[in-house]
Amino acid sequence: MKVVAMKKASGCPADSAGKRGHLLDSLALARYRITLEALETLSLPAYLGSTLRGACGHAFRRLCCPVPDGASCPIPDSCPYHVVFETAPPPGAEALRTHDDIPRPFVIAPLPAATRTEHPPGSELMFDAADHPGSAA
Repeated sequence: MKVVAMKKASGCPADSAGKRGHLLDSLALARYRITLEALETLSLPAYLGSTLRGACGHAFRRLCCPVPDGASCPIPDSCPYHVVFETAPPPGAEALRTHDDIPRPFVIAPLPAATRTEHPPGSELMFDAADHPGSAA
């Protein structure tokens, strides 16, 4: 697969600011629509969420982590891959102290049309990715 397009969708500030209460007033998301093109015939599962997350994680680790796959990262607290894909609670976090993992600072959402399982060469596959602009992602 190769990336053919990645465009920023609308910024998604809470469009109901002031209507639902102060917690959502400052919520903002950056959303991207990503289009991939199959370079060879692909057989993929009907639900692509975990497949896309895994593919993005492998690519991101190859780009960002200072050690090869399978080796232990010497700087997990500052390594971009670990901060985004292996998110740990911040030191001293009271609410999250009992968890090894916490929710990731991004969402990958396959589009409903992306449920076909066979993708011939040249076919496109689209998905959305969103994160909070103030997050580590």
